[in-house]
Amino acid sequence: MDWGEIAAFFSLDQIGGKLVYLAVAACIAYAIQKVLARVLGRIFDAADIPAASIFVNIVKAFIWALALLAVLEPVFGIQPTAFVAALGVTSVVISLGLQDTVSNVIGGLALMMGQVVKPGDRITVNGLTGVVTDVTWRNTLVRDAAGSVQVIPNSVLNKTTVIINSEWQSTVCKVPVILRPDVDIDEATADMLERGRAALGDWMAPGIEPAICLTSQTAYGIEGEAVFHVLADKNFSVAKDRIVRSILGAPYLAEVELVPGASQGRTTAE
Repeated sequence: MDWGEIAAFFSLDQIGGKLVYLAVAACIAYAIQKVLARVLGRIFDAADIPAASIFVNIVKAFIWALALLAVLEPVFGIQPTAFVAALGVTSVVISLGLQDTVSNVIGGLALMMGQVVKPGDRITVNGLTGVVTDVTWRNTLVRDAAGSVQVIPNSVLNKTTVIINSEWQSTVCKVPVILRPDVDIDEATADMLERGRAALGDWMAPGIEPAICLTSQTAYGIEGEAVFHVLADKNFSVAKDRIVRSILGAPYLAEVELVPGASQGRTTAE
């Protein structure tokens, strides 16, 4: 390119036309990505594919890549084929510096396409239990019972044992109890269930009945667990507190003496 061509390339008329061309291309790409994002959302819903942001982000990146190739020659004077060839050479170097990112993207796609985990699943991984809220380019977001969001790299999640909790496991809330050995067990358990239901109210998970499970008889009385089921988005520590408060002082609960390894009081939460 000689000086005349360079001057023509950077003339005001040329710059104005190039800016208009660039703006039009950007607007078209933006509109297409918005429409495709909505269409993909409907397709995922109809095909029962989890709607995680990683799918939409990949489509957006592809659209903007096409838009960039479309404006290379008319705006920047660069041949798209030469740009792609140069990008192919440099991509090896770039990939070496972005190994973790590439690994996370591939791991996220593997998790989602294989439906190993998806938004809404309640999982346990490395001792952490929570609800999957999203799978992004790099990370899987998991919200625990306290409301904190844990960020787990997709590559780590893809290589770690993940437990997918069932609805029963996801909602269970257990409170250990000790009954006096001389009480009417049926009356005592019925009263505990009634008190627990009243204490939890609309926090109780529908369709799963609570129960009192007696496990053994010891020197202190009859040991067991009050098993209730709480909505997965509620704070389970608060739910246990409600249940314990509702049954404290009940006449059928055994007094536990203070001995090594034992708790003092009528009942304790886990």
